[in-house]
Order: sequence, then C-alpha cells, then structure tokens
Amino acid sequence: KTGGPLKCKKCTSDQQEKERLEAERKRASSSIGGTSGVNGNGNGDKNDAKSSEQVTCAACKKALDPSKFKRNQLSKHAKARCISCVEESVKKEETQRQQSKDDKLAELQKLIKEAEAKGDVM
Repeated sequence: KTGGPLKCKKCTSDQQEKERLEAERKRASSSIGGTSGVNGNGNGDKNDAKSSEQVTCAACKKALDPSKFKRNQLSKHAKARCISCVEESVKKEETQRQQSKDDKLAELQKLIKEAEAKGDVM
C-alpha cells in the first residue's frame, strides 16, 4: 500500500504496538495538561463529557474509560472489547495458529517415517 518493503507480522505488530503506546502517551499528557472541562468560550468540552462515561468490555466485563478502547471497538457498542482484551485475543489466535502448523508438520513427518519404513519413498 505504501510502496515500501513488505514487513512480517511480528514487525508489523511491533510497529502497531509502538504507535499505540505513543498515542496513549500523548492522550495521557494532553489529559494531564488539559482544562477542567470548560473550553475558552465558556461551554463544556464534549470530549471531557465523553471521557466521564464508562464503556463495558464485552470480554472482561469491566466498566472502563473510553480511552481504553479503539475507535472501531467503540462503534460496536455492546460487543466492544478493550485494547488489552483485543491484544490478548490476537496473541491467543496466533498461538493457536502456530500450534496448528506444528501439529500438521508433526503429522507429515510421521507419514514420511511410515512411508520410509514401508519402502514407499522413491
């Protein structure tokens, strides 16, 4: 998409993790140095009102601040999962995928040994 070199899943996930941490750091620093909920024109700031609402994670069932969710997860409303639950799910899927590959490889190696024992291998 970018015209640059292709990256492996690990490199891509590492980059995404760095970007997420940077965004979280910026968000934290802006909330620390922010105002008390009233912007310069005397009206309440919409973002401060939203940040006081809690969102319940569909996976861990915890009521969390919306900043603990990615935007696409928040759009799922009742099915929204927090960042940590999504990351845990991704890691679990990757582990299962790797285990499946390992199982298939072991099965193929077993079949090769059986074929060699029978003399069916050319």
